[in-house]
Amino acid sequence: MELKHAGKILLGAKFKGVFGQDEVPPLKKGELAISNNLFINDPRGGEHWVGLVGLGDRILMFDSFARSPSKLLPYLSSKYKMVSEDPADKNQREIETSCGQLSLAFLIFYRDYGLKNALLI
Repeated sequence: MELKHAGKILLGAKFKGVFGQDEVPPLKKGELAISNNLFINDPRGGEHWVGLVGLGDRILMFDSFARSPSKLLPYLSSKYKMVSEDPADKNQREIETSCGQLSLAFLIFYRDYGLKNALLI
């Protein structure tokens, strides 16, 4: 609930919400969301958050551990054409638990500075 509330306040109407990977809606160009790598009803609750940006015919995934969409979000990757940022560019260490905050920060940076600059993060 905290990510959803913060996303709505900080990103406004372009923010479509926080989802399990099995419930992410289609994202139009410029629409933003945060997804967990687990399904919504997974008994573990949640494991890892990623930022999603609608690019028109694709969805850009920001993963703070720089993993590929097909490995991290296999269900979502089978449903939509997914792309990701630089696979060598980790933004989080294994012992940290800041993936939700980093995903939200990426979406804010994308909104304010555009795709080209966001991909430099």
